Amino acid sequence: MIGVPEAARSRRRLPFPGLLSLAACLALEAPLQGQDRLFRRYAASQGLQATLGGALAQDERGFLWIGGHDGLFRYDGTEFRRWAARELDGEVRAIATAAPGRLVALAEDGSLFEVVGDAARPLAAPLPPGLGEHNAVAFDGRGRLWIVRGGRVARLEGERGWRTLPAEAFGGEEPRFLHPAPGREMGVGTQRGVWRVDSANRATKLLNATWLIDFAFLPDGGIATLDSAIHVVRSGSAHSLDPFQAAEIRPRPIALAHRGGTLWAAYDRYLVAVRPDRPPEILGPDRGIESGGPLLVDHEGSLWMATFTALLQYPEPETRIWNERSGLRSQHTRFVGRSGEALWVTTWQGTALIRRGEDRARWLDDWFSQGEVCEDLGGAVWLAVRGAVIRARGERVVGRYPAEPPATLMRCARDRTGGMWLALPDRLFHADSGGLRPVVVPPVPAAARPVTAMLHDGRSGLWIGGDALACRGEVIGRDTIRGWECSSLPRAGLILAFVETGRGDIWAAASRAGVLRWRGDGWTPAAGNELLPSRSLLNLIPSPAGGVWVLGHGVAWRVEEAEDDRAPWHVRERLGEWHGLPHEGGRDLEEDPDGTLWITTSLGVIEVPGVARGAEARPPPVAFDDALLDEERIGAAGGLELPHDRNRLELRFAVLSFRDPGRLRYQVRLSPSDPWREATGRPWFRWIDLPARPHTAQLRASLDGRRWTAAPASFSFRVRPPWYRTSWAIALFAGGTGLLLWLGYRARVRYLLGLERERMRIAIDLHDEMGSGLGSIGILSGLLASRGFEDGKGRELARRIARTAEDLGGSLSNIIWSLDARPATLGELASRLADTGMTLLVAQGIAFRTDFEETWPPDRLSARTRRNLLLIGLEALHNAARHSRARSVTLGIRGSGRRWEMRIADDGVGFDPAAGESGGHGIGSMRRRAEEIGASIEWRTRPGRGTAVVLRFSLATSRARRRPGATRWAGGGSPAGSPAGATSARRSRVARPQAPRPRDEAGGGTA
Repeated sequence: MIGVPEAARSRRRLPFPGLLSLAACLALEAPLQGQDRLFRRYAASQGLQATLGGALAQDERGFLWIGGHDGLFRYDGTEFRRWAARELDGEVRAIATAAPGRLVALAEDGSLFEVVGDAARPLAAPLPPGLGEHNAVAFDGRGRLWIVRGGRVARLEGERGWRTLPAEAFGGEEPRFLHPAPGREMGVGTQRGVWRVDSANRATKLLNATWLIDFAFLPDGGIATLDSAIHVVRSGSAHSLDPFQAAEIRPRPIALAHRGGTLWAAYDRYLVAVRPDRPPEILGPDRGIESGGPLLVDHEGSLWMATFTALLQYPEPETRIWNERSGLRSQHTRFVGRSGEALWVTTWQGTALIRRGEDRARWLDDWFSQGEVCEDLGGAVWLAVRGAVIRARGERVVGRYPAEPPATLMRCARDRTGGMWLALPDRLFHADSGGLRPVVVPPVPAAARPVTAMLHDGRSGLWIGGDALACRGEVIGRDTIRGWECSSLPRAGLILAFVETGRGDIWAAASRAGVLRWRGDGWTPAAGNELLPSRSLLNLIPSPAGGVWVLGHGVAWRVEEAEDDRAPWHVRERLGEWHGLPHEGGRDLEEDPDGTLWITTSLGVIEVPGVARGAEARPPPVAFDDALLDEERIGAAGGLELPHDRNRLELRFAVLSFRDPGRLRYQVRLSPSDPWREATGRPWFRWIDLPARPHTAQLRASLDGRRWTAAPASFSFRVRPPWYRTSWAIALFAGGTGLLLWLGYRARVRYLLGLERERMRIAIDLHDEMGSGLGSIGILSGLLASRGFEDGKGRELARRIARTAEDLGGSLSNIIWSLDARPATLGELASRLADTGMTLLVAQGIAFRTDFEETWPPDRLSARTRRNLLLIGLEALHNAARHSRARSVTLGIRGSGRRWEMRIADDGVGFDPAAGESGGHGIGSMRRRAEEIGASIEWRTRPGRGTAVVLRFSLATSRARRRPGATRWAGGGSPAGSPAGATSARRSRVARPQAPRPRDEAGGGTA
């Protein structure tokens, strides 16, 4: 035998806690048999910490509600949560739900509660509580609440309140059960029958019962009841069935439910399925039934039963698994084929026969086979058994053909005339109604032995597959092959099946490369491989419904070709837990005319009825469930605001699909304008460092990856910005920025004004210092040029012009030095004033002396202080030279520390302070300059006694500071011969030029 990978190594997908019944049942078989089914068991290990058996319900959104001895629980597909634990702390006996979002729970003592949010509030009812199990609650088709309590029935009619039906309304029978009836009415069950109550509160008895336990209204208008037997009443005819009539046990009936065409009845240790025209099927303790309890068929068609110890879910209870407990000697099944009512199955332990409608398979010891079961066009099957090839019709062998050595492996293919091509280990055969004949054929290439796949295509070609090899030979006549053309397929693994598509393409199933496609120009991977969860394929089988079944590890799909060869297939069906399969995948498949599928797997033969295939996987509903901020539960209320530094938000959504959780796909986005993002795992999402803005997180789900939830679940919240990004902070910053801009503007205006004033000062200084001198030079130069003077007078004019020019140069130098931005010391200032005094006074024959400190302080003078001190000193020296008629002038600068004094004294004629104050701009200018640097200035003078200008200043003062009374006068009178008073020297000289005085022999002073 070749090593073909089998479904035993396929990947099992059970994402939620669940078990197969074959793994949970007892080892010994019970007298009452039934096929195994996929079911899931939820108990304490899955988070359901409760003793069940009370009630089951599903609300309009899809949440599952479980009532038990420990209260009320909710299941969202991910976790079980205890609900309203404070209010509902006892046993919950009944649950009723209605739109929109209404849920009512009935406690064991008859107390009625309405569930609101995550709490419950008592709901008053007019009837006495009444202990016992015969209390019930339900909503009718109009959304009105009904209650049975204390043997009476009442209905809540909106704002009008409760209306209690009279005690005699049910003919003296005690009401016990409630089920909504067709026509938006209510069905009431008593111990002796079923009643219908209309909108006028008229009760009509529909049928009688002996000891009614439960009842159900059927879609076709019939009624099913459960007592010691199961009864079905339709159109006046009644049918009764006692599943345990022939058994020695008499189990206690508990609940009844209708699903599709099957009635399901729960007993204390059994679950019974009753189908039309078939014997009842009983699932007992050997099939994982621990105890009976209430039943529920959810929105997706799953069947639920709450036992005393666990909650059981059957995703698709109509799908059955034939295994060793069903009569097979091995559940590792391989191939399957049908002939009439007989289904031939080969396993690793031999051959079995399954008949539709029976519960057990028959083992065929005489026809041991592990190979393929081949169906011909005549309705017969071919098998290779020990030492022979047999042909069987139905359950009877109609032909046996010896084959030596013993045939243990076979592949086959139908031809177009109704015959079969059969591959045995050493050679090929052709079979038809005339028997089995060897095929005249060139030797099969060694690399293709043993043959693992065969196909007779529509172009008279016979394909065989081997290990990484596919060969084609041309069929000539009925049993002759001409030549082989082989293609090597590296890394493809075993070629295990061929199929011809409607377009004439040849597909090959490879054990390692998925589906390979032949279109006459070589083998290429099919575009649909990208959709497969696994490239390990085992079979390709044409489907009567159209398309091709692709089987392999994790794959049981029916696909159809896409119009574009480059596009993936269209997946029409995907078999899995949704259809009751314990896992996806299979080795072989038989499809009956009614749509029933028989799939061979490592867990047995799985029978999938056509009704199970028709269950549509619609997009599941989703709901926002909870929110956690930094692991702290904050509830599900919207409008949440998060601070910017605490925004680690976890949102939990509920995707309310329980049938096949492995199919669920999620997409999430943080804003309706954002693109959807694929998500995996559970529907819990965490966001960190969210931007500061409003958000609306949304989630949607899908079961097939194509159709998504039409109304996504959403949760709106807002992340607050940091304080510096709030509106008031932004407004404050804007106001502050505006204020700074305004202050900057004002500062610049002040600077420009100051600059303009400085320019004006410079202009005035230039005008005052140089204007009159330049005018004098012009006048003297004109006189010298226009008149004839004697040589002595001409030379004198020339000397005056030269002297005036020299004075102008000194004045210009002083102005430039006063404007220099570089700092200067007090010693430099004294030196410059001394140089100016020497030049100005000695040339006029006036003695000039200085009185300075021996050492000067290292302090630097600011540009403003330096300029003003210099100009005050220059102004005083010029006044002494031009107006005082002095014979000597003394410049003194004395002081220590920060306080200093500058004195300029002469022995001239003096002046009248009053006349000096009003007669010119010099004294006023000197006063303003002194005030600008925070200094004090005074003139000590009397007519005929000379003048002394005393300026007291501080080296630390560098900004203007007004000091009232900074000017002080000493002496009186006006200087003789000086009517202009304190006018500048230039104006005096221009107005009254004077000849220079004879120089004093001691003139010149000390520099």
